[in-house]
Amino acid sequence: MERISLKMYIYSLSDLDDNVFYVGQSKNPHFRLGAHIANSHLLKNHKDEIIAKICNDGFFPKLNILEQIDVDLSSKKSIFNVSDREAYWISTFPNLSNIQKRIVKLKPE
Repeated sequence: MERISLKMYIYSLSDLDDNVFYVGQSKNPHFRLGAHIANSHLLKNHKDEIIAKICNDGFFPKLNILEQIDVDLSSKKSIFNVSDREAYWISTFPNLSNIQKRIVKLKPE
């Protein structure tokens, strides 16, 4: 069986003072940042408000790659590992804008 894999990234967004306000996962974090910026005018949540303010001031949020994960798409455990790692990184930053919506249930071993 051929192994199909891809790279996933856990990333953070921070303001100009390096305060992290969001942690997410994406296979293309730079593209995802563009999507966050493009949708921020909708002001659907606190993340959007922060991004809109940064952009209205003439800047962009800072994108930081926290972790790169090689994912074996043929293994559910490997795929689940991305959410585990995202949950870990979310737990390391206080006051995230997405903390309430990103409570990840860990899979029992």
